[in-house]
Amino acid sequence: MAYLMCMDTPVYDSSTKQILAKHLMPCPVEKYEEWRNSRMFLRGINRAPELDEQALGAFSRTVRRRLSLSDSYWIKYNADPVGSFSEVSPYVNEFFEYGVCVSTKSAPSLTVTGSINKNWKRLPNGETVLYKVMRQAWVMWELRAVALAQKLNLPVNKVTAISETELYVHNFTEPGKMLMRLQPWDLSAVDVKRNGDFGYTFTSVDKVYKNLGIEGNSHIVTVLFDAVVGNHDRIKNLTNWGYFKSGVSGKNTACPMFDFNLAHADQKNMFLHIVKKQITEEHNALLRQWKPVVASHGEPFWLENVNDLLNE
Repeated sequence: MAYLMCMDTPVYDSSTKQILAKHLMPCPVEKYEEWRNSRMFLRGINRAPELDEQALGAFSRTVRRRLSLSDSYWIKYNADPVGSFSEVSPYVNEFFEYGVCVSTKSAPSLTVTGSINKNWKRLPNGETVLYKVMRQAWVMWELRAVALAQKLNLPVNKVTAISETELYVHNFTEPGKMLMRLQPWDLSAVDVKRNGDFGYTFTSVDKVYKNLGIEGNSHIVTVLFDAVVGNHDRIKNLTNWGYFKSGVSGKNTACPMFDFNLAHADQKNMFLHIVKKQITEEHNALLRQWKPVVASHGEPFWLENVNDLLNE
C-alpha cells in the first residue's frame, strides 16, 4: 500500500485509487502513474547515468519516495518507518548531492527535468540552489535576460554565475509553496494542442492559466518578453511553463519567469511574427514602457524585436 502525500496530508491512495485530498492532486487520477514515473531518473539529463550509479544503489528506498526540492509531494509506503514529512524533507534535512557521499534520506536531483547537466546543492548559508553546467554562451544569455527582466521590474528567478560555464539557479520554492510544471493534461483540459498554437499565442496560454485559476497576466507578459529576447526554448518545452501551488489550500498562483539560457538563440525569432499578429494596444503600451530600458541594456537584437513588435 502506498500513499501520495503533500507534506503530511494524504492526497491519494494508489492501492484503492481513492482521492483523499482533491485540492492537492497534482494530476487527473488516470494520469497518476504517468506523473509518478515522471519524477524519476532525470528524464533526458546527461548526468543521469552518473547519478543513477551514485544514488540508486544506496538510496533505493529514498528514491522510491520521489522527494523533490520543487514541491512537497512524496510517496509514503505502508511499512515505511518514516512518520512525517519533516523527517525526510530535503528542505530541512541533508540530502544526496552529486559527488558527495553522505548518508541521507532523500535524493531530490533524481526528480529534476531537462537536458542540461544539473543537480541540487546546499550552500554553506543553508540556501538550496540548482547547479547547472552549460555552454558559456548559454550562461551569458541567461544572465543578460534575467538582468533585463529585473530592470523592467518583471518577476524572474534569481541566478548567479559561478564561472563562465556554471550557474546557480536559486530555489524559489519552500515547503507548502510548490512549483508545478504545465503538463499535457493541462492543455487538453481546454482543448489546446501541444503541437498546435500553445506558446505561440496569447490566447492559448491565457486559456490554460485561467483554467488553472491563476489570476493576473504574468503568463501573457512572459510570452511578450520571450518574443523580445528571442527565447524559443519555452515554446518547445512545456515544463518551462510553471506556477505555484499551495501545499495547504491547493490554490494556484503565478510564479516568476525562469529558464532563459536559450534567449537570443532564435536570431530569426520565428514565433515573434506570430505573436505580432495578436498585439493589442495594451501590449503596445507595455512595449513602449520597455523600449528605453531595452535600448539601454545594450542588446541591439532585442531592441529590433521591440520595434518589430510595436504595432504602430
